[in-house]
Formats: sequence, C-alpha cells, structure tokens
Amino acid sequence: MSINNKKAEEGMSVSGIIIWLILGLIVMVAVIFFLFGNQIWDFFKNLPGYKYSDKDRIVDNLPADSEIATRYYKVAKVLNGKDINFCTEGDCGNLKSSKLYWYGDERQGSIYLDINWGFDQQVASVSNNKIILINGILDQNLDVDKTDLTNIDNSIYISGIIYRDKKSE
Repeated sequence: MSINNKKAEEGMSVSGIIIWLILGLIVMVAVIFFLFGNQIWDFFKNLPGYKYSDKDRIVDNLPADSEIATRYYKVAKVLNGKDINFCTEGDCGNLKSSKLYWYGDERQGSIYLDINWGFDQQVASVSNNKIILINGILDQNLDVDKTDLTNIDNSIYISGIIYRDKKSE
C-alpha cells in the first residue's frame, strides 16, 4: 500500500506543479497586457492585411502636414499623455506650464483644471480630436489664464499638439 500512496503523492506533485505553471503564465500574460496593451494592439494593427474599420479613424478630413502649418496655429502641447503646457506665441520649444491636464483619449476625453485631487474642475470636453470649452467656464473665477482657455476652445488635437484655426486669431 505504501507504494501506491507514494505514486499518488508523486502524481499530485506533478499536477500541482503544472497548475502553478499555468497560473503563473496567466498572471504574467495579464501583467504584460496591462502594461503594454495599447502597443500590442498597435503592433497587430500594423501587420499587413489588417482591415481598418470606421472606429479606427479619429478625425475625418485631417489635413496634410503642410496644410497643418498653413491653416493652424500651435496652442499647447500634451506631455506624458496628460499634462498640458502652452506654447509661447506658437513656439512649442518654449512651453509655459499650466494646471490643466488631459483625461481620456483623443476620441472621448476631458480637460480638467487641477485644483485638489478630489475637486478638479472640468473646463473642456474632447470628442473626435475636437476640444470644446464647457459653457460659462470663462465667467468663473479659476486659477488659469483666460487667454489660454480661449485658445483651446474649438481647437483640435493632432499627435500630442493642440492646434487652433489661424482664422480665429
């Protein structure tokens, strides 16, 4: 009988090791996906044969790079995917920090004024790369430059930079 018990214990230990290996692999894949999920999806989208759908498009009729320079004025730069720093007279090499931050992505998001971690004020909404100020936000007494807020109203976000139309200068 002791031989059968010994074999049963050995079988349990091998199956136990296999279960732990599978669980470890699942946890490792989950952590990698959590950390690099967007890059993983972008990698697969860039493989030959990927068919883009309408939800992959962010802005319709996005102008070419040369047209961006002639039609639009650089207003701000979004750093680290969150912090909004304003360009000085269209020069994004000379940035002015602000208390504004971006929450969400280009398709659906918001711009908030950092007041206190629990009491931040939404100042603009973002939909399909277009930024629109919240109604009446310029009338409120906020700790932000009103000119900067006016500049981001009706602006667009392209590749980390917020642009506004030169016609509204």
